[in-house]
Amino acid sequence: MTGAPLQLVPVLRTSLVQNDEEGRLRFTNVRMTDARAAIQFGLKQYLEDLSIDFAGRRLSFKHVRQTWAEPEDNAEYPSAGIFSDEEGNYGDEEGSNSKLSPGLLSEPIEGVPDAYAMIPMELVQVFKLQVWTTDPKERTAICAMVEDAFNPVSWMYGFKLKLPHYHNATALYEPIGSLYEESDDDSRRRFRKITFRIKATVPVIRVFYNQKKGSARVQLSVSDLGSETSPTQISDTGACCDPIVESLNPFKDPGPPGRTGPVGPEGPIGPSGGTVERVAEIALSSHRVVRATSNTDVNYCDARQAPQVWTALGITLTAAGLGAPIYVMISGEIEEVSWTWAPGGAIFCGNDGVLTQTDDPAWAWLRVVAVAETATKIVVQLRDPIAR
Repeated sequence: MTGAPLQLVPVLRTSLVQNDEEGRLRFTNVRMTDARAAIQFGLKQYLEDLSIDFAGRRLSFKHVRQTWAEPEDNAEYPSAGIFSDEEGNYGDEEGSNSKLSPGLLSEPIEGVPDAYAMIPMELVQVFKLQVWTTDPKERTAICAMVEDAFNPVSWMYGFKLKLPHYHNATALYEPIGSLYEESDDDSRRRFRKITFRIKATVPVIRVFYNQKKGSARVQLSVSDLGSETSPTQISDTGACCDPIVESLNPFKDPGPPGRTGPVGPEGPIGPSGGTVERVAEIALSSHRVVRATSNTDVNYCDARQAPQVWTALGITLTAAGLGAPIYVMISGEIEEVSWTWAPGGAIFCGNDGVLTQTDDPAWAWLRVVAVAETATKIVVQLRDPIAR
């Protein structure tokens, strides 16, 4: 069933983009579904909020469904169903991806340091919106309500919706056509139906971590007297991208090398490569899963909180008081002699970020954050969560 996990976050409501400025890219790390189900669910929420005053009656949909109703479900009218029997396309008919994004690009994720959203393509899907009413006047009113909703603003054809359940992406909806459905059988049963066709376009988003946006820098090295040096341009990308190194020598007549300077003092030993330094938003314990609450601060990540499903940053290495610096392991090994893990078993994020190997049915989501290498050593590996 496509929409079931989305009910975990009822506060995340789809919103209409009222002007072009609202449609700019502001991605989050919340993903409760795939791209296709995201545009279907966004349209469902949008239609659920509609109403119209028509001929002295106030009408709205009793139900808007993404899947066929079960036999035991009570039938109430007017109602609507959103479904598709057509294949979705990645890009438009010509293979272009120009509707919502200029092709492959990288945008920062709000509130998650060192995380970026990549948009390699867009999904274009045609849906059918089938509306069921009980008399011709009701059908006319509901049709007018939907037509108004499909063209709510004056600055564009169709409409755009923000999808907070899918990285806060902006989806474009363009109505294609409508068809009044008439049959003797429907008339005897007092059904009056109309089917709308609408094309939806949404960027397909991938999230990468520890990746900086592409920005070249020039690095100069100084060697012993008499050696040749040249600037080196390095594309400043993260682990998900192949580094590009290109030797350059823009200087036609370089001067003689200078003297070698004195050796500087040895710097302090830094944290291991798989850690980041953050600030404790509250007093934090060691060996807990934390989430980023800003570009600098972290707090506990709680499996009981549905909105925190994609927010885990890593595991704290030490305890820290309010406002104190704290190191967070995002990948690598942690060893603690007091641990008694089952070797080879998965370790989950629990209540208030507590590490555990026991699944709790009360959790809103299940996420593996590490694997036990031995009874006292774990390997931090944040895997995709499973929403419930």
